[in-house]
Amino acid sequence: MGLLFLGLWQRMVDSKSKNETKKSAVVPLAGLTGVNFFEEFIVIKKDDQFEVLSSKCTHLGCRIDQQSQDKLMCPCHGSSYKLNGQVVTGPAIKPLPQLAYQINTDQQTLTVEL
Repeated sequence: MGLLFLGLWQRMVDSKSKNETKKSAVVPLAGLTGVNFFEEFIVIKKDDQFEVLSSKCTHLGCRIDQQSQDKLMCPCHGSSYKLNGQVVTGPAIKPLPQLAYQINTDQQTLTVEL
């Protein structure tokens, strides 16, 4: 019984610490035009509006780092997405998740919550 309780307690502690550890990335606004690929996210700037998407393909998690015309392309299995993250062609069936971000006009930066 004690080992079961200890195991459950450890899972709760691990889960809580993962949830409290939020990462963020800061990128300068200067130079952000069109589609911008980063390690964990994609920033799309159009008419002074931003869209920030995960760069992790929803099929098997490959990093999306290519654009063809107005589509984001997964280099692994050929999935493609619209610039708003919606699937165009599979094998992916889920859209790319949108990521929260903040713009700091004083420092001219964009901070993405990962």
